[in-house]
Amino acid sequence: MMKRSMVAMAVAGAMSFAANAADVNGFADIRMNADNEAYQFGAAGEVDFSASQDGVSVRVDVDLAMAADDGNGGGNSLNGESGVIEQAFFAAPVASGVTLVGGLFNNPVGMEAQDVTDRNTMSSGMIYGIFDNQTVMYGNNVAGLAAAIDAGMAKVTVGFLNDIGGNPDSAGKAVNSIAVVVNASVMEGLDVELGHVTQEAGAGAVTDINLTYAAGPAKVGFEYLMAEELVDSAIGLNVGYDVMPGLGVALRYETMTPAGGDDETNTTLAATYAMAKNLDAVVEYTSYDDGVDTDASGVIGFVAKF
Repeated sequence: MMKRSMVAMAVAGAMSFAANAADVNGFADIRMNADNEAYQFGAAGEVDFSASQDGVSVRVDVDLAMAADDGNGGGNSLNGESGVIEQAFFAAPVASGVTLVGGLFNNPVGMEAQDVTDRNTMSSGMIYGIFDNQTVMYGNNVAGLAAAIDAGMAKVTVGFLNDIGGNPDSAGKAVNSIAVVVNASVMEGLDVELGHVTQEAGAGAVTDINLTYAAGPAKVGFEYLMAEELVDSAIGLNVGYDVMPGLGVALRYETMTPAGGDDETNTTLAATYAMAKNLDAVVEYTSYDDGVDTDASGVIGFVAKF
């Protein structure tokens, strides 16, 4: 008991020191999952540390998850990895309009964000899952160097990365992935992105095209993915609408054609209510069809931000 208390005090002390030296924010993700008449509660969180000096910014994101005591003084994560680094990178200007980013960071290819605070649904989508399954790092993250270039109308990101799947070549030698992402605002409210990333094995090279259009209370997103292996194509549609201040609804529909398999579809409906500036309540329903059976599940969740 004393050992646990000392560890807790050490962690609290480290966070207090970091808070004095950097900006600290994050969120808690609390949800009740309902699947096949079974109800399970889970909790996860994220603490983000960031600081900037002389134009160079540094950021570290740490993901946490609820653990159940196994009776031996340890714990088993309920919601996946716990106490792991999601991101750890620097961003430094190296020339006019060019920023060098290095370290571990969110995969720049693909439309859907990793954190629940940056989505209009509690769950991640099918296309995000394709990327997540290809990246060997925790979450949909990659490690390496990237140059973010402001080219006027377009923003171009070029990344030289560890092979995103952690796969060596046929001789067992470590290889690298190359990622290229081009973002452009082609008209007011309409953003288009083209992304491409290579890898040695898995799905091979993956190309993703997505666009988002925002007008008043409505926002629409469309995404199309192609891969050399495993997945012939995947298409996603995401619609969000602010019914009134503090209340929004969302629909996400995706379909995927695996190489040599039956089409799979995933449909998600969600409603979000802002209970306070830093607390959202979300109700979500998902229906997944693998071409043989349909599985329905629901989530009641709360996202508390700090």
